[in-house]
Amino acid sequence: MAIAGIVGVTVIFLWVAAVANALHNHADNAGSMALTLLFAGFPATIFSIVLVFAPTSARTRAARTLYAVTDRRAIVMRGPGEMGMESFEAADIADVSVKSPNRPVSDVAFGVAPHSAKGEGRVVVLQALADPSAVADRLAALGRAE
Repeated sequence: MAIAGIVGVTVIFLWVAAVANALHNHADNAGSMALTLLFAGFPATIFSIVLVFAPTSARTRAARTLYAVTDRRAIVMRGPGEMGMESFEAADIADVSVKSPNRPVSDVAFGVAPHSAKGEGRVVVLQALADPSAVADRLAALGRAE
């Protein structure tokens, strides 16, 4: 996402250069043309800035999220400003997988079982785990326990 944001910011700079060139070449109608071009580029500027900072925002959210896997359930506790706490009992857990099994830090995902009240077809992702295989094994065992 950051790369898309950087490309977007570059396009915005080119846009501003085009506005400056248009102002220079068309001085008689410069005011209305400049306002039109600048306001047309404003939403793209805001969107590009959001994309540039998206990885930092995701990293901050992940740092404020805690995961716990007990012998009965998996618990996801999100930090301030997030959704709070969710608990998934053994019967709720299905289809556990490690997103990048060959990396030392990876994500573990599990599906919510079709009969669960937690949301059929939903996937829960535990992000940036230091030992993803151990967590996946524990979750898989928990899902089989029920």
